[in-house]
Amino acid sequence: MSSRNRVGSTRAKHAARRRSRAPLWTSVGAALATLLAVSAVAYADARTDYLVRALRTSQMFRVRAQAAISLGAVQTEPQVVEALTAALRDDHPTVRAAAASSLERHGDPSALPALRAATRDRERAVAQAAERAIRTLERVARSQPQR
Repeated sequence: MSSRNRVGSTRAKHAARRRSRAPLWTSVGAALATLLAVSAVAYADARTDYLVRALRTSQMFRVRAQAAISLGAVQTEPQVVEALTAALRDDHPTVRAAAASSLERHGDPSALPALRAATRDRERAVAQAAERAIRTLERVARSQPQR
């Protein structure tokens, strides 16, 4: 057998191996993508839990305010809306205003009663944030079909 034929047959063998491995790599890639998606959801849930806990329990108002702001950027879930609604009664006005703004971003009309109560807040910034949120949430409520 000439060296040219050996090279050709070796190339053919390698090409056959690559073709046979393609489905394996495809399935490994799909499994990896699924694993990454699941871990991203788990990370998001852990992050949300951490932020809700910080909003409810931190002794520092700045931490609570930052948690309220950050919760405005997570996926809307009942625990998030409940925590932000409860934060409308926080001792510090910065936390209350941040909670109102985050509730506006979530667009969940179930927060409307608590926001209406917050419009009577003694701090003007809190009352204004609540009024803005109410306007947005009422618009959302009108656009949703009645059940």
